[in-house]
Amino acid sequence: MNPFTLLALVFAGTGLVLAGIAIPLILRRVKPNYWYGFRTKRTLSDPKIWYEVNAYFGKRLLICGLSAAIGAAVLYRVPGLTIDGYALGMTIVALVPLVITMTQSLHYLDQLTDE
Repeated sequence: MNPFTLLALVFAGTGLVLAGIAIPLILRRVKPNYWYGFRTKRTLSDPKIWYEVNAYFGKRLLICGLSAAIGAAVLYRVPGLTIDGYALGMTIVALVPLVITMTQSLHYLDQLTDE
């Protein structure tokens, strides 16, 4: 397997893993813990806040994961794209949605705890 294909599979696989770990969060199946979920002092201090914020975060994480997996496949098909260009493009495709997700989730947490 050539390095370009391997890199595409790694990015696509990582996106699918992110999407997969988002589903239990969306379904509110993850109890407050120190290992998995949107963990802050405020989410860990109140189960109601934990489940609300993690469901919100999980929906956005699902979108991040699916967009990374789809982006990996789409960019892989771009003619003439070098492996370096692909890696840079996928870094942007993966990181920008994650930064937006984190920012939105922190804002949502602030809204919940300011009530």
